[in-house]
Amino acid sequence: MIASDPEGEAIEFGIAEPVDAAYAELSIDPITGEFHFLPSDLARVRAAIDPAARTITFTLSASDGLNARTINLLAPITPKHPAGDGILDLADLDTLAQYGALQVSENDSGLIGAIIGTFTDDKVENADDARSVLRKVAELLGVYEEISGAIDVQVVDFGEGSDATSERFYRLTQTFNDVPVLGAEIVLTTAADGTVTGVFSGWDPAVYGVDSTPSQTIDDAQEITTVATDVLLSRLGRSLPAEEAEAFVSSLAFHTNLVIYPAADAQPVLVWQVDVSAPIVLDTEMTNPETPDPVLTIARYYIYANGADAGSLLTEHTLFDNAWSSQTVTADGLTHGGLFNPPVSYTITIETDGGAARMVDAGRRITIYKGTKGHIRGVTRSPVGSGPDWAYDHDTVFTLDNDVVTKGFFGWDPSAVSAMGNMKKVVEFYNSLGWNFSRIPNSRGVQVGLVGELGTAGAHWDPVLLNFAFGSDTEAALDVVAHEFTHAVQYSISPATAGFRGSQGEALAEAYGDILGSLIEGKSGADRWLVGEDAQGDPARDMRNPDSSNLEQYRNALKFDRAAYLMMSHPDTSAVSTAAWAKIFYTSMWRLPSDPTFQNARNAVIASASVQGLTPQQQNVIADAFTAVGITETPRVKIILRWGANPNDLDSHLTGPSSGSGPRFHIYYGARNYFQDGSYTGALPPCSGHGICGYAASGSVAGVRFLS
Repeated sequence: MIASDPEGEAIEFGIAEPVDAAYAELSIDPITGEFHFLPSDLARVRAAIDPAARTITFTLSASDGLNARTINLLAPITPKHPAGDGILDLADLDTLAQYGALQVSENDSGLIGAIIGTFTDDKVENADDARSVLRKVAELLGVYEEISGAIDVQVVDFGEGSDATSERFYRLTQTFNDVPVLGAEIVLTTAADGTVTGVFSGWDPAVYGVDSTPSQTIDDAQEITTVATDVLLSRLGRSLPAEEAEAFVSSLAFHTNLVIYPAADAQPVLVWQVDVSAPIVLDTEMTNPETPDPVLTIARYYIYANGADAGSLLTEHTLFDNAWSSQTVTADGLTHGGLFNPPVSYTITIETDGGAARMVDAGRRITIYKGTKGHIRGVTRSPVGSGPDWAYDHDTVFTLDNDVVTKGFFGWDPSAVSAMGNMKKVVEFYNSLGWNFSRIPNSRGVQVGLVGELGTAGAHWDPVLLNFAFGSDTEAALDVVAHEFTHAVQYSISPATAGFRGSQGEALAEAYGDILGSLIEGKSGADRWLVGEDAQGDPARDMRNPDSSNLEQYRNALKFDRAAYLMMSHPDTSAVSTAAWAKIFYTSMWRLPSDPTFQNARNAVIASASVQGLTPQQQNVIADAFTAVGITETPRVKIILRWGANPNDLDSHLTGPSSGSGPRFHIYYGARNYFQDGSYTGALPPCSGHGICGYAASGSVAGVRFLS
């Protein structure tokens, strides 16, 4: 700074308006006027997050003792993102969170389960870019090995016209010693321009303790197939002559894959996944020689691959997804909610040929069928679709390869009209969100079967044959049709969700069906929260009441349903439209791992609400709704150790309990990582509910240590 006095008086230079010491160092020589300005790392971080913070203003002065002059200076700040050094640690996250740039959620393992917001300024244009970004947060997410696996990239357009948005989803499946872990994934999300918007982790650190080598007693395909065959034959319901059993087994195909199965309340285990499939014999005129013959996966078995239980069955699943409990009624036609109500009128599209008409909407790719044709060689299944209900004969099996509904002498079948009319509304709704049936590979469009009575299962989506079935007139209820269609949407996003039973993932599949079904139905008042109230008989469930179903699967789903009811009925969200809620819940499904937990879904819904423009106050309403039903953030005790570049500045130590005969663990400036290179430091115990979990550490940085 240069100044002179006309009378030759001495000039003294000074700082009239200082800067916040947290953001810069500022000094000036009182005699020469030479000043020094040095922005702090915190200021540069703030500049990276907030463009408005990329300058700092300060004021200098010159005085002769009687009069003074000042000058304002605007100093530019070069942005420095916390992740710019290639690693994002907990101190960086804390800094970003302080500025409101993101939200952070921990999972039950003490690791970061979700980062909602832009945590890096790197742009992501492809899978390699995504892998580079994931490496920056790997330790926080519990990834202790090199991220080298294949990343699935999904580009999803949501909405139409001026409301249209586009997002990118980069999905990395966890492996351990090249063995895939079922349902364990990390999903990185970005905007269309490559800006990172969040990361959601379903990574399971417990797999690092799994023995990934199969036992020699069951390590080849023949041994595995023998176990699966024995289980299958025991489910057939009656004994078979030897020659028939041999013929039956020879018609089946067995596909084996070594995987790690994530047990809900126990250590993950190494298993053989065995898919058993049989070819479907179609009518000759329906066969396309250019298309491979379809197969029906009749069973999936998980067989212990090592340990004391090697060779025995862990669990088994069928791949039919049922969402409705049947109610037998007598009715001449389909009405809403009662026999004496008038029939509902729909506007539908059909195909005609001369004097013939059939129930096909070619534009929306919807076809309504009656009856069931085709059979499986040697084994069939009744159309109940729940549990092992098999019989060895050559009767018909539920497939939709002919018998399209046609107009009869007395007009259209009312069931077919309701099915077509309601499916049309659902298809149009999902189309408006940017989803259509072409997202499901090898599908032939929306194939809907009306099969009279379906026993205990009034409606279902079949992820193997890729079709829908409705019985007991459940097709009269728009929310039921939308519920089943939502299962097809879930399948297109992550097909593995069909494979888990008894998990929170199964309950979430049903809850999303209920919630989106309600939003698509679009009712108000009490009926908005009832599931299937337009079908004959009583409603199946009340989304407001977790006790409105006796089935455990739906009771768990109703917990999530009630959270949706609470957030949507809150006064502070009254301005959020039904379409906006639908977009929030639909886009949140893309943020979920294949076997999601309630906490995963909580984070995904809050993140989607943020992307869709809900205010912080409205996002708090959503979080409070989840908390009210017990879907909460796990409370944590956080211990922070601090030390300077010179250890003598602050000599901090943390010790913990020993494990067995091993020593106590010790963390200090010279040993900051207690899980390093795939092994524990000292004899740190795994997570057992006592002491500090060995794999619960989430990140280290010079100067800060954060533990859960």
